Amino acid sequence: MWEKRLVQSEQQVRQLEEQVRSATLLTGQSEACLEEVSRHCGQLEDNLDASRGRSSELEARLQEACAQLEESVGFLSSHDVLSRRLAAEKSSVEAELQLARTREELHGHVTRLEEELGNVRSASDSVLRDRLSNAFVQLQAQVRARDQTIAALGAELLNMQDATRTRAAELDSLKTDRARLIQDLKDQAMAVDNLQLQLDGVSEELDRRKSGEDKLQEVLEQEQTRTSQLQSNLDEEQEAVCRLSQENGSYARLADQLSTQIVEMEEEISALRDHLRDLSSQLNGTADLVLDLRRQLNSRTSVVDRLRAEVADGGDLIRQTKSSSEMLSGDVCRLTERLQAQDAELDRAREQVHGLQQDLQDSRARLRSSEEEFEDEKRNMRRQLLELEQLVLALEEVMDPSGPRRPEPEPAQTWNHLHRRKFNDLFLMVCNCIGSDPCHGVGCRTRLEEVRSENGALQERLSILQQEVQNLEEDVAKKRRKLDETQREHERSREEEERLIRENSRCREEVLVLSSRNLQLSNDNAELSARLRGDQESVRMLQERLATVSKEQEEERATVRRLQEAATQQGREKLQQQTSWSQEKQLIETELSSYKEQLVRLAGLEEELSTVTFKLQRSEEDKVKLLREADARNDKVTTVAFALALHSGAVGVEKLGHAQEVTELQRKLQEAQAKLAALTKVQVDLRTQAEEQAARADSALGLLHVQQAARQQQAGDGRQEQYEKAAASLRQRTEDLETKLNGVRSVLQEKVQQLKDQLTKNAKSSSLLKDVYVENAQLMAALQVTEQRQKKAEKKNVALEEKVGALNKLLREIVPAALAT
Repeated sequence: MWEKRLVQSEQQVRQLEEQVRSATLLTGQSEACLEEVSRHCGQLEDNLDASRGRSSELEARLQEACAQLEESVGFLSSHDVLSRRLAAEKSSVEAELQLARTREELHGHVTRLEEELGNVRSASDSVLRDRLSNAFVQLQAQVRARDQTIAALGAELLNMQDATRTRAAELDSLKTDRARLIQDLKDQAMAVDNLQLQLDGVSEELDRRKSGEDKLQEVLEQEQTRTSQLQSNLDEEQEAVCRLSQENGSYARLADQLSTQIVEMEEEISALRDHLRDLSSQLNGTADLVLDLRRQLNSRTSVVDRLRAEVADGGDLIRQTKSSSEMLSGDVCRLTERLQAQDAELDRAREQVHGLQQDLQDSRARLRSSEEEFEDEKRNMRRQLLELEQLVLALEEVMDPSGPRRPEPEPAQTWNHLHRRKFNDLFLMVCNCIGSDPCHGVGCRTRLEEVRSENGALQERLSILQQEVQNLEEDVAKKRRKLDETQREHERSREEEERLIRENSRCREEVLVLSSRNLQLSNDNAELSARLRGDQESVRMLQERLATVSKEQEEERATVRRLQEAATQQGREKLQQQTSWSQEKQLIETELSSYKEQLVRLAGLEEELSTVTFKLQRSEEDKVKLLREADARNDKVTTVAFALALHSGAVGVEKLGHAQEVTELQRKLQEAQAKLAALTKVQVDLRTQAEEQAARADSALGLLHVQQAARQQQAGDGRQEQYEKAAASLRQRTEDLETKLNGVRSVLQEKVQQLKDQLTKNAKSSSLLKDVYVENAQLMAALQVTEQRQKKAEKKNVALEEKVGALNKLLREIVPAALAT
């Protein structure tokens, strides 16, 4: 803008200088013309004076005067009235010259010519004065009008300058806002980089802790093997204790085994101490790594501050271009995409941290269980040693009953009846041995003394071991405290990670707000640029109008002086602007040098871009793997769906078979029920028939009795035989009816049993159908779960494809920008 204005002002100055030159030339020409006119007038006077004495040369001189008058008339051709008069006088003078050949005529004509010439001179002078006065008045009026127009134009220019100043102030405020937005975006980028660095540090620390936990797991496995060995050793010790209770001679061997086991325990304790030292060294290593990460973070912050200063140096030129807003919007979009990708990475890192925490808790639980087992084993060893010591004391008391009784230790009060029975047996055995063979008793006493001495040595060794165990317990407590501290540090790191996640979300919201504000500012900038173009157009029109007005002021000296002063002032301003331009040129050269340095630094950015491309390739490989896994899962889902379809088909076939069986069984049941109803009806009919037949038989018997009585009365003994035959036939018929009833009852019972069996089969088939329905529901639920998993996998694939597309878009935007810069 300022360059355009300077170019326009230079053009105006050149135009004004040309106008001044043209005005000076015109004034010089007018003065030369006036001098020539005055010179011609003097020549005419000289010629008229000479014509008085030279009548012979009058014609030639008159011709010369006519020529001079013609020249003056040609000069004053603009004055119409004067030219007419001169032409008339010329014609009259020529006529008089042609007619008057004498001296008197010439003298009178000369006097007349002198008078006319004086009149002409006075008239020409008056006309010139009038014309000049009128022209001067007109010029003054024009100058006043032009001064007024210039003042109005100056006021308009001042207003336009004020408007441009306000617009420039608005643009400066917009530039400051844009610079602040750029600074905020840079701060956001720095915060994101810091978060990425912290996340990388946390992930590295988690990897180290995971490796340490793996080592701890290996050590715990070794300790478990050792504890299993200790358990086996304890089993052996228990067997040795049993053998000691049975045989006194195996006590020395048991003591040797205990000593070897104590040595092994010492070795294990030393191994545990070494392991604890390794853990402390690992913790120190993690602390050193944390310090290194902090140093790297400080170095990165210094580098970022330096880059920020460099970018702030080059921000003045970036603000003047409209493309900076578009680049900022693209940067905001890229930052949002990067923030989304970093959110996804943070989610994955959070899941990894959760898994690592779970593994750490599992390893701690295993460590606690191993420590508890180790403590139980130590308590068992102590208990066994105390029991051995009590056994030795009991043997001493048994072998030396006359000696002073030692006070029993407190744990001896808790002996059970089994130990007392054993001591009694040992006491009887020792008494028998002493009673049978005194030499053997002496040998037993010597052996007991040896055992006593060995017991004392073992007690000393036991005290030493107890002291070492206490020391180890203290070391274990210290290590536990250290583990608690590491756990607290882990909690703090987790809280720090959550805080970083919250800050990341807050930064993302701020970036969104800044992006919206940047869009609003870009719209305002576009509106202001449109308004500025309109103002520039109006200024250009006013400048053209001013140029036309300045062209009209070519003949004015006063305006020429003013314009000369303005030209000198503009020359001074031009010099000042040239000095300012030189300063700006120096600043631009410094900025170019800084940009060259930035180009050197862009090489490092290209290396980072290569790392980003490598990460992108890795992400694409991960995408391919995930796609393969998704395809495998889809294949599995299809196979499961096919198997489910087959199973559902088989289930449907079985269901149809069962349904057919059920319908068949129901039909059979209905038939059996119908048969049962028919049989019951037959049974009822048979019962009614039997009852009727019994009633008939009773009535017949009654009649027979009556007839018999009558026959007895009438016929006597002959008729009695007939009566007996009739009774026998009736009995036979009743027996036949009873056999038929029994057969029918058995058939009915068989039918009822068959129906019961059929009902049980129906119940079993219904239960099988219910099981089939339940299995079908489970299979449908499993199919729904697999479908949901497939949908989730497809969503993940879509999300990964979107992320890959966003990364590709980011690379397509970053690479041309980097190559362009």
